[in-house]
Amino acid sequence: MLSEKWQRESSDGSWSAYNETFSECYHSLKDGALSETIYKHITPAFEHWQPLPSQIHILDICFGLGYNTFATIAFCIQHHFKGLLKIYTPEIDKKIFTKLLDFTYPEMFRESLNICQILETLGQDSRITRYDECLSHNMEFCIELYKGDALEYLQYFESDFFHIIYQDAFSPTKNPTLWSEEYFYKLFSLLKPQGILTTYSQSSPIRQNAIKAGFLVYDYQNPYVRGGSLMSKQTLNLVGLKAITAK
Repeated sequence: MLSEKWQRESSDGSWSAYNETFSECYHSLKDGALSETIYKHITPAFEHWQPLPSQIHILDICFGLGYNTFATIAFCIQHHFKGLLKIYTPEIDKKIFTKLLDFTYPEMFRESLNICQILETLGQDSRITRYDECLSHNMEFCIELYKGDALEYLQYFESDFFHIIYQDAFSPTKNPTLWSEEYFYKLFSLLKPQGILTTYSQSSPIRQNAIKAGFLVYDYQNPYVRGGSLMSKQTLNLVGLKAITAK
């Protein structure tokens, strides 16, 4: 069982957890773990990609508790996506998968996915593990998990590979490497020309790092959670955006 110290209930009733290495929770407890996932990442990303391509490549930085990955798959199932969904995600904590077998996930995930089977497969003792599943309505999904440093994992991919990038690392003060200007240069090279990057961060220095790397950066507001940022190579036309300029 997970200790109370590790699990943390968030404002929308969904559960997050506290990471002792980074001294930080995996989600905003104020916004709610599930709400933050849905409204800062899934909603803007999939509103942008309409209509959806038949094959979608997503980079989830990083796996953590699996919220972004599981919510994406559940969303696609609920919206009857037909095609291949491939999610690529690094995770440096190799021990987390055993802990997560007893974690209380939202019903949205549990009613759509065999969470334990996925976690047991991804947690196997190999640097790269994959879970594949074909569903009855012509949807197939694949999760590829890299156990190690995210920067190392990014070297595996060719340019213009990802339709969507979830930039959801621990905060810049706790994990500055995954928010640097050099890091955003790499993400820029990996994103498709029509792609979108989502992040919870509204930090001005972080936005400027992304702008220097070539991104168009937008302040994104959603009525259900506090704001975040969206980034792209081409102009975004979603509701609630305000362009951020270089300083």
